[in-house]
Amino acid sequence: MEKRKHARCTIHQMVETSFDRERFISAEGLDLSEGGLRCRSPEPVEPLSQIYLIVSIPKEGGDWLIKTDATVVRVEKKKNGYTYGICFNQLTEADTQAIRACLDSA
Repeated sequence: MEKRKHARCTIHQMVETSFDRERFISAEGLDLSEGGLRCRSPEPVEPLSQIYLIVSIPKEGGDWLIKTDATVVRVEKKKNGYTYGICFNQLTEADTQAIRACLDSA
């Protein structure tokens, strides 16, 4: 049974994440939805951590940068690091439209 609230599109790009906007870690974005993002990183992160992230998504006329606060809702240990489920705390309408365009083109 599918538990996801939103459709997802596959992405493969670096995502910049920070904790308290002081400690930064690099992560690879795996998929994206209106509700959040799944990414992979070699560094562990605690569930329920509040983060600030920047992700670039393709959009007609040039890439769109989403800069938003988010919450780490799930962490899974993998052979090559960790996979995180991240929930956006609040997106602008323009961010949501850019994600929808990405989903429509997938």
